[in-house]
Amino acid sequence: MGLPRARPQRSRTPHLVAGVWFGFDAPSKIMNEGFAATVAVPAWATFMRQATAKDKPDWFKVPAGVQKVTLCRLSGQLATDECRWRTEMRVPQTIAVATTGSLEPAPPPVPVPVRVPVPDAVYEEYVVSGSVGPCTLHGPHAAVKAEFAR
Repeated sequence: MGLPRARPQRSRTPHLVAGVWFGFDAPSKIMNEGFAATVAVPAWATFMRQATAKDKPDWFKVPAGVQKVTLCRLSGQLATDECRWRTEMRVPQTIAVATTGSLEPAPPPVPVPVRVPVPDAVYEEYVVSGSVGPCTLHGPHAAVKAEFAR
């Protein structure tokens, strides 16, 4: 993994951009256990607390031409309803009941498609309006959509 070397820490608020950097001009060990959490983050946190102490809590304003959208985690494109589901083939859990009195073995169970929700399959992001199209990985399954009512 290498020795702990230069450790930058950067952040921003709607009114301030700040960064701290600890390191040397040439690659060199800073100190034993000189990871970002022990070197840069405490210095950055102290500065940011003092620099923003009188700021009112607010958030970035979304610029014109930018919109918040839901994206498919697999394709990175606009999520469709199908991005949140996958189809698995499963053997139905049934109990065999003899109705004919035959001693012939029952045919093996046939797997059936089952829709399963996919946790964390989509996420929200800000994008330039019109720059991302609908998911092409999950969109074309129109026949499957009709088979599985929710």
